[in-house]
Amino acid sequence: MKIKYLTRKDISDELWNAAVEADTGGYPYAFTFYLDAVAPDWSALVIGNYESVFPLPFNSKIPFFKQVYPPHFSQRLGLFGPPNQKCLTTELLNAIPKEFKKVHLKVSDFPEGKDWAVKKRLNLELDLNTPYQETYKGYSKSLAKKIKKAKKHLIVKESNDIDGLIQLYKNKQGQRIGLSLNDYKRAALLFESLLKRQKGKLLEVVDENEDVLCFGFFPITTSRIVNLFSAATEKGRDLAARPLMINYLIESYSGRNYIFDFEGSELPGVYEFFKSFGPKERYYYEIEKGQFPFPFQIFKRIFLK
Repeated sequence: MKIKYLTRKDISDELWNAAVEADTGGYPYAFTFYLDAVAPDWSALVIGNYESVFPLPFNSKIPFFKQVYPPHFSQRLGLFGPPNQKCLTTELLNAIPKEFKKVHLKVSDFPEGKDWAVKKRLNLELDLNTPYQETYKGYSKSLAKKIKKAKKHLIVKESNDIDGLIQLYKNKQGQRIGLSLNDYKRAALLFESLLKRQKGKLLEVVDENEDVLCFGFFPITTSRIVNLFSAATEKGRDLAARPLMINYLIESYSGRNYIFDFEGSELPGVYEFFKSFGPKERYYYEIEKGQFPFPFQIFKRIFLK
């Protein structure tokens, strides 16, 4: 297995994206245009002639201390490529350059190995390869009732109002989530990039007066729809605008080889909402190696307390 380390300027977008496209997981996070939007700096490990690729987003927020980290809006990265060319091994992880003093990644699979702190993370996924009526039978009774009622008064439609989505998210969820101004700028850049390439949909839910009750952005690849970023008004929550929006996509893509990816969540209330659609529990791994310099370890402990 020949492993090369490449900086961003040396990476072939065409060959890289072909490897990501060939990955059967269908995750959108590793396309070069996705990484360019969410990570100011990234480099990579490349196996052979781009048979498989392994992105390494990094920063140097602490002077002289480079670290690999998971960017916002990217649930997982790791190794991407065709199944017969893809195997995350200890050898590959050991090929991460030593200049990165700390490595923090979220990956689909992980070989057992010492020196890595590992956490198993929950994801919820709904297979859409059966007719919609079969999928709908898996909804909870309460959810089905809310959607049926919402359909009488609300409309789901495609939108280009990225600013409206981000502003609503800031107003309703911003303080709880803790995104920075730069994070929102990167989100806008990401959404524009995905819409331009027809690899995502921005949806809005409106009432009979055309008032917007909910927005949602969903990256869409050849086999996966990702519930990435959404927000609803108080009225939208009362009238089940978000369940209606998710159901719209499920209904649109049912009977095809797609997965609706809820992107978690391990928060009890969010978990129960997502679980009401009847998804399966699947897992990925959060792995870490290395430590911050000693003074920053102390600051981190104080901050967490």
